[in-house]
Amino acid sequence: MDWLTEKQQNKKLSKHDTNLVCVRVIFILAVKGNLKIQTILRLKATNIVPILPTTLIKELIMESYDSAETLDKIKQQIAENPIILYMKGSPKLPSCGFSSQASQAVMSCGVQFAYVDILQNPDIRSELPAYADWPTFPQLWVDGELVGGCDIILEMFQQGELQPLMKQTSEKYNDE
Repeated sequence: MDWLTEKQQNKKLSKHDTNLVCVRVIFILAVKGNLKIQTILRLKATNIVPILPTTLIKELIMESYDSAETLDKIKQQIAENPIILYMKGSPKLPSCGFSSQASQAVMSCGVQFAYVDILQNPDIRSELPAYADWPTFPQLWVDGELVGGCDIILEMFQQGELQPLMKQTSEKYNDE
């Protein structure tokens, strides 16, 4: 007999309560970095994770985050990376058209940059829009300042404004 079944019998937990315990443990592990969200979604798809309403799963995810800790992580990422792109996916394998276009423009500038896949970091995905006062992704940050999203990145690139900004920032930090 597995642990959850035993607890359900001994403590008279309902099936719903048992499901909540299971999901809470899984999401706490995910938030602490021990499980990836894609793994959880695969588990859910195979019925290893009980099927629960998406709204409940989102609430459980948000309960698991420490907002202040997440904001500190965002501030640290921005401070440590002169050029950082928050996007869906990676520059080589973007997960949405806007992120694809933005990362192509940034890569075309020929400078090194960091990126954060917000699909792998739901805490950042949740907190960054409020911190940045910018509701959408991707978000390009240069020298600690928000440049903007896909439309602004593309417009700056097309007008020849993005390349010098990126090169100046890269040179500034490479000289230090």
